[in-house]
Amino acid sequence: MRISFGIVFHLVVDLVESFLESTQKCYLSLIVEGEFYIKFHLCNKADNFRWILMAVYGLVQDDFKSAFLAELVRTCQQNPLPTLIGGDFNILRSSKDKNNDRYVDHWHFLFNVVIDSFEFWEIDLTGRQFTWANSLPKPMYERLYRALMSTEWEFKYPLVSLQALDRGVSDHTPLLLDTGTPAFKRNGKLFKLELSWFIHEDFNDRVIEIWNRPVKGWNSVQRWNNKCRALRRHLRGWASHISGVLLEGKGKRCPFGR
Repeated sequence: MRISFGIVFHLVVDLVESFLESTQKCYLSLIVEGEFYIKFHLCNKADNFRWILMAVYGLVQDDFKSAFLAELVRTCQQNPLPTLIGGDFNILRSSKDKNNDRYVDHWHFLFNVVIDSFEFWEIDLTGRQFTWANSLPKPMYERLYRALMSTEWEFKYPLVSLQALDRGVSDHTPLLLDTGTPAFKRNGKLFKLELSWFIHEDFNDRVIEIWNRPVKGWNSVQRWNNKCRALRRHLRGWASHISGVLLEGKGKRCPFGR
């Protein structure tokens, strides 16, 4: 299983739902949103292992760091399950997380106290030392993204690893977490929404019709996932039908056509 951190915060929900849908490895039972985090309650399909995935984003301004740490403490106190936390904390843990001497140790001390009090372990980063850089002639590098895990979560995934990916033109480096479990083999092709579908007259009506059909689910999250699954299934069949009609029309017009 692989999970990606280092993304735009408001896209986290879509990313996790797409990840769960594509891998079919976990159930999503609950989403909890805070000011600086989104928390997902998950259950592995293979062994019913229940755990929590938290995506966090701490603002860079010092005025918000106290509120960020306070909320992190409160929500971790309410975590009854093994927990994995990842994202942009925007707080350094030591002077080694920065490439120059401009370092304030006040926030790193409090941050480390929070980590130690909950007995979290930070997953070692491979591929590079820092996860953020500015665009100055002499750039400043910092490690702002990281992943933390509870002891129970580490017992479940002792081979976990965290790799820094190519950041391209961005200031931020995306991170890829691998639990060390065997890779998932997809049975079918990944669903892709084609822009050409929007020009068909009945496309919008079909989407509305399928989406408004009642689906089963014991909470809003499951019902949402089931609606998305039903819509994808219908659109795949509809697209295959449209493609077949077009190919048949071409064959009639051209004696050498298919």
